[in-house]
Amino acid sequence: MTAEQGYHFYPSRYVPAIGHEKLDVYLTATPGGRVFDAAGFHVRILDPTQETPSTLTVMHSPEFSGRSYRVALGRFWLFDFYGHSLEGFSFGGDLTIHCQDGETLCYFKSSAPVLELAPDSYDVERIFVDAVEAMAGVLRAEWRDGSDVEWLSSLEKVEPFSLFASSLVTLKAYLDELSLNGTYASDPARLKTWIKRAITTLRNAGEWPERAPTLAELEQTMIQARESSGQTGRPSLAP
Repeated sequence: MTAEQGYHFYPSRYVPAIGHEKLDVYLTATPGGRVFDAAGFHVRILDPTQETPSTLTVMHSPEFSGRSYRVALGRFWLFDFYGHSLEGFSFGGDLTIHCQDGETLCYFKSSAPVLELAPDSYDVERIFVDAVEAMAGVLRAEWRDGSDVEWLSSLEKVEPFSLFASSLVTLKAYLDELSLNGTYASDPARLKTWIKRAITTLRNAGEWPERAPTLAELEQTMIQARESSGQTGRPSLAP
């Protein structure tokens, strides 16, 4: 039976909400009069057969049925048959795909909140994502002698929730020290309020770690793992 909408973001388990719990996407071959007639799903994945991160485009096809993928840190997009699109962001997770009753069903889950990004550039979650991507860009730029796949594979070893918590604590520290300028955030005051609320919410839910590592500390763990495997390269998150 075809869903009435082409996707479903599950409500956040937190109060107040932080993003969404998970995402289902229902792809069809032709329009069906749904609220958002999803035709395709773009998502970044880690593919060991490729030299660079892959952007997987899933459309309705039996060839995808039974497949599963590890989703990389980054944005994803849904698009419909009429040129409309929806943008989101994840800290990584798992995507499984099945075909059933004329639909290709995509199930994405993550231990971290899944963010739906409003088109408004002043949306605070979009500002947060822009800041996270800026910091990740610094990390990637300093990851010497390694490919994008090696870098993302190192991030893959970090649990998505840990990466989310570390992003929160790192951005909060920058904001507290007035070190986060327009390069990382277009509205530091609103971002700081959102981050503090998120941390408080996670703490009240009993999910905030006793000591959340900063991204720099996670970075050191990535370096040590990379060096133990015989690779080199010392990235730096220093602004």
